[in-house]
Amino acid sequence: MGKLFGTDGIRGIAGQTLTAELAFHVGQAVAAVLTEEKGSRPLITIGKDTRISSDMLEAALMAGICSVGGDVMPLGTIPTPAVAFLTVQQQADAGIVISASHNPYAYNGIKVFNAQGYKLSDEMEGRVEDLILNHAKLPAAVDGAVGRRHHGMHALHSAYVQHLLGSIDCDLTGLRVLVDCANGAASATAPDLFRALPLQADFIHTEPDGVNINNGCGSTHLESLARGVVSGGYDLGIAFDGDADRCLLVDEQGNTIDGDKVMAVCASELKRQGKLSGNTVVATVMSNLGLHEYCQENGLDLVCTAVGDRHVLERMLADGFAIGGLAVGEPTEVMYRIIEAVEPYMPAHKPRYLMGVGTPSNIIEGVARGVDFFDCVMPARNARHGKLFTWQGAMNIKNAKYKLDDRPIDPECDCPVCRRFSRAYVRHLFAAEEILALRLAVMHNLYFYNKLAQRIRDSLDAGCFEDFRREYSEKLSRRI
Repeated sequence: MGKLFGTDGIRGIAGQTLTAELAFHVGQAVAAVLTEEKGSRPLITIGKDTRISSDMLEAALMAGICSVGGDVMPLGTIPTPAVAFLTVQQQADAGIVISASHNPYAYNGIKVFNAQGYKLSDEMEGRVEDLILNHAKLPAAVDGAVGRRHHGMHALHSAYVQHLLGSIDCDLTGLRVLVDCANGAASATAPDLFRALPLQADFIHTEPDGVNINNGCGSTHLESLARGVVSGGYDLGIAFDGDADRCLLVDEQGNTIDGDKVMAVCASELKRQGKLSGNTVVATVMSNLGLHEYCQENGLDLVCTAVGDRHVLERMLADGFAIGGLAVGEPTEVMYRIIEAVEPYMPAHKPRYLMGVGTPSNIIEGVARGVDFFDCVMPARNARHGKLFTWQGAMNIKNAKYKLDDRPIDPECDCPVCRRFSRAYVRHLFAAEEILALRLAVMHNLYFYNKLAQRIRDSLDAGCFEDFRREYSEKLSRRI
């Protein structure tokens, strides 16, 4: 992994670590490397999700590419897989996706595909990084050498939808489906796709406003989809993430359908049709035991790679296998079921550690299931975006309703911030972009989490943890 490029390209907080200036230099560097490789003017597609910062980063990337003589084909708001597909179809030299996938709107990212629609090689990423980090002075294109913008965005959207429709060869008549577009890229294509199929499809979370992507919706928040499927009598629920390169499914009872189960069903159908090359499914070493047993019982070979989509794809390409995949994250209710299933088999004399979790409610529910300690970046990361935790629920201190609010952040909190400063003052600091705002917010959230842990310990010692759980587990998940 390089200094800029991680496993999913360049990621950061838009305007802070991922700036328009950096995007401009990325555009320049990508175009320069491609020009050197090709020996002539490169063509680069660019797609984006619905984050408020995506337009800014797109403009900067386009300017950088054109400034050194590259041509750009903007695809607008479109799923990540569409960028890969259209890069190949349009015979472009590379494709760029502007997205941070399932992360909150404040984050964004830049991911680069090669001409075959796959992630850029480590060697190419290294060359791009070197130009940026070494502040290479690239020759500016002048006169007729300046890059151009190619048009045809709407036709390309239609071409992608038609490609997807052409891949469906089964009867979907009578099926009722509820689709959660996560207020993200799927909002631009999913309605056209599903309405062209012989089924009844309804949609939720299809009104992106730049800041509501993945906010209580999509593949990381299945609750509203599950409720809608059950109450509406649907056969299936589909939830995309922000850039629509993955989805999770729920059945007619609102239960999450495990990704390994989906892969098993697809593999069996491919085998029935005689299309399962090598009679093999590619998964990772983290795939569940049920997939192993299913493959063994149904005459399927299962190959497991190291964790990561790149490893799965490399094995599929190397051996020509038709299907592979890996599960990425899980809904909260699935996490709880996993803890309940695993806890009885863990040594009683050793502490149980739950990594990367989580919200105050997650912590309470984790303790209820036998977890002893946790770690996560949530208190500090949320604080930086103005999300503060209180004993009444979480609040966004940037909200205008706190402009004249002279109460402390949390009347029940005795941290130094709540003792000395008002909500209005902390909100003013955020509005003025004062660094003190971040320090006070982080201080408060860390104090709250420490106090939460203390109250949990006290309730356990007093034998009244279940009373504490009933009072606070749901309350702390609210927004005030």
